[in-house]
Amino acid sequence: MEYKHSRNQVFLINYHLVWCPKRRKKVLVNKIAKRLKEIFNQVAKK
Repeated sequence: MEYKHSRNQVFLINYHLVWCPKRRKKVLVNKIAKRLKEIFNQVAKK
């Protein structure tokens, strides 16, 4: 992760995902699940 700079600030923004299993129906399936897995792996490797 890299710090961002402005004139009078230094900041680092991270995202925190929270999964709430309100419904039992699978939403992240097929192409969506595959793409999300790729994105999460890329972010984790950084």
